[in-house]
Amino acid sequence: NIKIDTLTGSINFSKTNPEFNLNADVARLNLKNLGFTNDSISLTGNFNLDFVGNNIDNFLGSAKIYNAILLDDDQHLPFDSLNINSSVANGKKYLILQTNEMEATLNGHFKILELPDAFQLFLNKYYPAYINKPKRKIENQDFTFMVKTKNISDYIALINKKISGLDNSIFIGNINVAENTLNIQADIPQFNYSNISFNNIHFSGRGTQDTLTLNGNIDDVVINDSLHS
Repeated sequence: NIKIDTLTGSINFSKTNPEFNLNADVARLNLKNLGFTNDSISLTGNFNLDFVGNNIDNFLGSAKIYNAILLDDDQHLPFDSLNINSSVANGKKYLILQTNEMEATLNGHFKILELPDAFQLFLNKYYPAYINKPKRKIENQDFTFMVKTKNISDYIALINKKISGLDNSIFIGNINVAENTLNIQADIPQFNYSNISFNNIHFSGRGTQDTLTLNGNIDDVVINDSLHS
């Protein structure tokens, strides 16, 4: 499931957080068999790793993949590079993720592994009958986020085959768990679920401890390519 043609660099496990400084030419990574995905996805490319840490939450430094080929079965996905940078300045953490089809940033106090629980905690307050409260206690999360997409429809389909679209979209906002505040703005040219298409979506949302207010509009809704609303 892993084939590396060349590997050079150093690894230091003598410190609390291990240090990695590596360059590798990876001929094969079978991500499904390695437990990273449910689909038959494979990756090849050149890796440049220069970071400290043993998980995503204490990761500091950079990890780069270039000259990459990503395959879903035999379908070539539009991916050739990935760049992740994590740093700390003035007591805040800054995480930047860039690919040829997406850019995302997180700034503030956060734990990546707890981010889904942070969103779930807010949704549980607004829709307790449908969304369960996270099982573990969430530490204070106070961060801003921004996501810009290009052509990501093929990646969205890997998560759910019924969903497509979200190309050339932007999402910005912030979450503060201690102060019970959530703000989000989104501009989405098109979003498809099953046989329903939503075009030119613009919305903003503001959440407090017990109230979620959403404002927005959708220019056009198409059902089965014939019924518009």
